[in-house]
Amino acid sequence: MAQSTHYFLGIHLPKIIRNKLVETLQLFKNDLPFKKWVHQDDLHLTLAFLGHPKSPEHLENLISSMKLRDNNLAPFSLNITHTGTFGRSNSPRIFFAGITRSEQLNLLHNKVYSECIDAGFKLDPRPFSPHITLARGWEGENGFTRQVQLEEELMRQPLSFQVEEFVLFQTHLDRVPKYEVINCFRIFG
Repeated sequence: MAQSTHYFLGIHLPKIIRNKLVETLQLFKNDLPFKKWVHQDDLHLTLAFLGHPKSPEHLENLISSMKLRDNNLAPFSLNITHTGTFGRSNSPRIFFAGITRSEQLNLLHNKVYSECIDAGFKLDPRPFSPHITLARGWEGENGFTRQVQLEEELMRQPLSFQVEEFVLFQTHLDRVPKYEVINCFRIFG
């Protein structure tokens, strides 16, 4: 498989939520000099980063097992209510939108993670930290400061959406948008 691509499982945000999130961000973007903003169509929540599969069959086996699994989950709601960063607080490498705590999301993540491990994928062992990456690489001359007004705007009208499926994405590093949906997996009750 080409090294310019990799795969991950995640939740693709509904178009209306992506539009509202980008619309809200436009009010504050000039005050947030990040090197790279995530394209609107690429906004998602990662469940498991797979990297480069060993072979096409390795990926196909995972897809088959995901389709056959019995997850005992029902569709659930998620809320975007705050922002945060990863990296140094005054010069973050990632700026993200945060999700309120959700037991259903944690259950879905745990099931997906276990399925990937059982299929032979090596996954990041760090604790699950659900977020939607908005931008990367702080370039401001001054240090980054917490975006209180943006958080207030998000809290004023929290963005809520229903999760009824998760998807397998393929990353194309040479395209914009760069994430392509390869397969969808429904969440059934």
